[in-house]
Amino acid sequence: MKFLFAAYCMMNNGSGNSLIGVYKRCLRIGLELHARGHQVAVICPGRHGLRDDTVIAAERCIQFIDPPLRAYFHSSARYKRRCLRRAIRDFTPDVVAIGEVPMRGILLDVAVASCELRIPTVILDNACQPLLAAKFVKDHGAIADGIALMGPSSLQMENPPAYYCGIAPFIKLPNEAATRTLNEAWPRSNSVITVLGYERKAEDLAIALMRAMPYLPCKVVLIAPDTPATKARLEVLPPRVQDKFYVMPLPDEGLLFEAIRRSSLVIGKLGFMQMIESICLGTPFLGLYYRGCFSTWGLPRRMLRVVGQTSSTRATLPVCLRFLRLLYTGRRFIDDVSRSDFSGQSVACDFLEHMVGNLRHGVTEDSSRHGYSIDRVTHALQARHPARSIHVLWVRSAPMCDTTNEKVHLLIAAYRSGSRQQIVVLWGRRFANRLFAQQARASALSEPARRIWFQLPGPTLWIEEELSEDDLPKF
Repeated sequence: MKFLFAAYCMMNNGSGNSLIGVYKRCLRIGLELHARGHQVAVICPGRHGLRDDTVIAAERCIQFIDPPLRAYFHSSARYKRRCLRRAIRDFTPDVVAIGEVPMRGILLDVAVASCELRIPTVILDNACQPLLAAKFVKDHGAIADGIALMGPSSLQMENPPAYYCGIAPFIKLPNEAATRTLNEAWPRSNSVITVLGYERKAEDLAIALMRAMPYLPCKVVLIAPDTPATKARLEVLPPRVQDKFYVMPLPDEGLLFEAIRRSSLVIGKLGFMQMIESICLGTPFLGLYYRGCFSTWGLPRRMLRVVGQTSSTRATLPVCLRFLRLLYTGRRFIDDVSRSDFSGQSVACDFLEHMVGNLRHGVTEDSSRHGYSIDRVTHALQARHPARSIHVLWVRSAPMCDTTNEKVHLLIAAYRSGSRQQIVVLWGRRFANRLFAQQARASALSEPARRIWFQLPGPTLWIEEELSEDDLPKF
């Protein structure tokens, strides 16, 4: 069988930010599928910036599909999807797995293209708590044949539908030889802080904290992708601060998880995977938040005793107090938060294998719950093609934008006109009240390119011709 994954990756951009979790999750599942004898391919813009053992192993056995740059940056969404459809057709996957909820960009384009090609589509994402997992299924189930959310069982949806799969974190423990290697390099201290230095900002925060508290009895293991550059940064520190740091090159996953398990605290980017893996291994987590990161507002209150969030890389008083609280009291509450098995990779692969040939019939009904029923889409298409007889076969929808006043869905519909069967992509808009809807309609009528094909009386809902993502409301 063939499986295609869609992801994205960003490694230490100009601001020192990195977003690698979605890509790493896809690679981990892909490697397990390959070990089971399947063919695996990945589409991931920005992937060349990351090099570690997982990436190197994947490059030996996984096919990487690199569409032309215009498939990412062209102004026409239809043109981008045409390029992606061609790439997907060439690989002929049995299942397409989207590495994160597809709301915009490459993930949404691949999801739409796979729906157009009638390939079962699975969304991979995170389970923050049961109520939010249920909301995820309600909001995004209308485009997916399957949904797999990662997180410990205490955060998974209660009484989920059949197309939902809760998967435990992907944690691999090291063998005895690797453990002995770590024993030799591990600092002798009762308090060891591990810094996931994939992001330069994590290094900045750790250095700032140690400079502010040079007499704190602890050691810092700084895991760095570029060890010479990191050591050069540390050389300019005062000797007392410099002696606290141990620089370690990127280890394999087993050693990384063992280092996290032995630590008193982990500092890193506030990514859900990094955070939940640390918590499941019994170690509190202090996370750096920036745009694109996971936010702690979605976590159950009890988890906030073992997870901290900061947007600053400076050792301000609130940051120092948060750091000290997690370092010295976090482990007392860790047993109340999470105990999980580590079989997530195997469960995810079992679910993807089960999805082969399994196009879900309930997506049209789910779209109807959002307001986009077959009748309404039929009215829109009859207005779009007044001379044709239209019979809509199915409808899928994906939320692209959700603001206080307006929610925008991308609609995918298959219809038959005479002997021809076609697929069309439209936009649906729902408004919070009539006043805002009337203002939006007046604005739309002033733009010659806009084509509204259907609207409810009011009009608090309408269906129109697809626009560019640049035309979406600003958050």
